[in-house]
Amino acid sequence: MPESGHRFFCFELQGHCFPSSTQVQAARGKAVKVLYPLVLDLPRGPQYRIILLDRNLDEVLDSQAAMLGRGQQFAGDRAALRDAWTIKLGAAWESLSKRGDCQLLRIEHRELVAGNSTTYQQLLDFLGAPATPEALRAVIRPELYRSRS
Repeated sequence: MPESGHRFFCFELQGHCFPSSTQVQAARGKAVKVLYPLVLDLPRGPQYRIILLDRNLDEVLDSQAAMLGRGQQFAGDRAALRDAWTIKLGAAWESLSKRGDCQLLRIEHRELVAGNSTTYQQLLDFLGAPATPEALRAVIRPELYRSRS
């Protein structure tokens, strides 16, 4: 389980659908990046603060293509994928909202990267982080926001 110096755990999925209860316990007090379908499998017991970083699906698809270096565009039906994604994400969010062990915050990726002070303050308040929007702004890297729609 690699750990960075910024209290962030990144789980390597090695034949597991999601980190085990032991891994989740080890990550207590840290941020864990998880794909939304897997967040539904979080073990019950601990209290979670879940942030949905909402991003335009076309940007995600374009970014993935650029990151893979293939220079290709998504060849499928983007509208159908967007509709399915929206339905699945909405259902996951609703399911999480019914769990007593989850606090939820939804923020726009675009606003976070753009340096929106209100968004930064919402994030810091949600996390109870003893930081300022300026400190958060200092670690955001807008140059990595490659694909914008």
